[in-house]
Amino acid sequence: MFKVRSIVLTTALFGTQTRNTASAAPGCFPAYISSGTYASGDKVSATTTTESSEIVSCDPATDAACPASTYKTVVTTTTETYNYVCVDNANSAFCGNDGYAPNTAFGSIAWTKESGECSGTASAAAPVIPPAWSG
Repeated sequence: MFKVRSIVLTTALFGTQTRNTASAAPGCFPAYISSGTYASGDKVSATTTTESSEIVSCDPATDAACPASTYKTVVTTTTETYNYVCVDNANSAFCGNDGYAPNTAFGSIAWTKESGECSGTASAAAPVIPPAWSG
């Protein structure tokens, strides 16, 4: 007789399955509303647009937008949307305050930014229903 470990038995019965951890970006929660009513654990999304400029050399002979100085300013606009969760401490009182909006300088006091950029719409979480009491 031989001994079969539980992990080996589980693998034999159900097989192995790998998951693709580099999945698509998570959906975005409803957008933050200025002066809204928020409580600890509430989830929102906020969009930030940043603009950067760079002076680059160019050739007026090949680039119609190039001035005679042979330098032009290239402006790049980046828009990113992230999910945020209202903190689970006394600072949650600031979650509805415009000065503590998720995408502001003081937003991290009231909101926790989730790690990755979001896109689309997040699906609502299914409610947790406890089993019926049978006491």
